[in-house]
Amino acid sequence: MDDVIRYRCELTSELLDRAEPELDAALWTFNERVYEATRRRIPRRALRIAGMALAAAGILRAWALIVLTPECSRRSLALPYASLPLFVILGTVFAFERSFTVRLRARMRAVTARRAHRLLEAVRRHAPYETEYVFSGTRLEAHASKLALHRVTELGSIQEAIAGDRLACLFTRRWPGRLRRVVWLPDPAARTAVLAALRRAGVAVTELRS
Repeated sequence: MDDVIRYRCELTSELLDRAEPELDAALWTFNERVYEATRRRIPRRALRIAGMALAAAGILRAWALIVLTPECSRRSLALPYASLPLFVILGTVFAFERSFTVRLRARMRAVTARRAHRLLEAVRRHAPYETEYVFSGTRLEAHASKLALHRVTELGSIQEAIAGDRLACLFTRRWPGRLRRVVWLPDPAARTAVLAALRRAGVAVTELRS
């Protein structure tokens, strides 16, 4: 019979302040997982060549319609005129894909940090309060009596857990995956027990470096 793990965690403003960098790091780490998996599924070089070819074909077609059919009405040429700059922009994006990717990733890093802050702001509005966790086999229950909340998570639906010292983020299996639950860890003993329970349930566990 699987061991049952039961513990309580008091969520205070101080705990949330210390945990915010860990939540940010966990979200970004999972984002990197998705990014790398997407790159493996869709090779960047092939995508870049296909995008540039599509843009070139679109530019040539629009140019041909504009130049070679001057007898057409201005109204009938509205679409070629409108599509020409769009294909130019598309070609530019794919031609300079590497630099655009660097800028986009920097932007996404800032978006992830804001997301972590917003998630914790929702928790801060109700803090302090206590949450009780019960791990039993492949089932996780979380109960917060102050908020009248009771959440059940089937660990079979969880692909990966990314854990810091004060929290563990559980992400779903379905592609591309999403944050399903944040499990709070009050002390090293609870952290060790929770990570062991997740591993026993078949969840891949990544531990963030302190």
